Amino acid sequence: MIFSLRESEACTTTGNSVPQVQPAATKKTRAKKTKKAPKAKTLASTPEAVKKSLNFILSELEASREPTPAEVSKAVGMDSRQLGIALSKLDIKSKPLYRGGKSVRIYSVDSKEKIAELAGTEQKRLKKMSLKGPEATQDAVKS
Repeated sequence: MIFSLRESEACTTTGNSVPQVQPAATKKTRAKKTKKAPKAKTLASTPEAVKKSLNFILSELEASREPTPAEVSKAVGMDSRQLGIALSKLDIKSKPLYRGGKSVRIYSVDSKEKIAELAGTEQKRLKKMSLKGPEATQDAVKS
């Protein structure tokens, strides 16, 4: 029997060592994949959701706050990507801005008049404008 490290080293060099029992090869098991939490149901790009987002943006701009797309999508309960697509069809886009050395996308005060006009329009008209795209929106707002 071997009692110290030196003795075991001596035995391995002389060949008098007792074969050590190596642990059996363990079967590697993969971690089971857990189910992801279901995503919250998001509003589709409906005129109601667009109207709600326009009203939220307008209320934030009137309170001298420039909301980010993430804040708007959270308030409306809509995915930020869907929201961006829906609002870009009405020619309302968030603008990148550098604050504190970081890039932030915001809905700026520059677009407040346009948002106010669109927030005042009916939902049916908003739906028609969003189907036609930004060119139709500019014509509809002017007339």
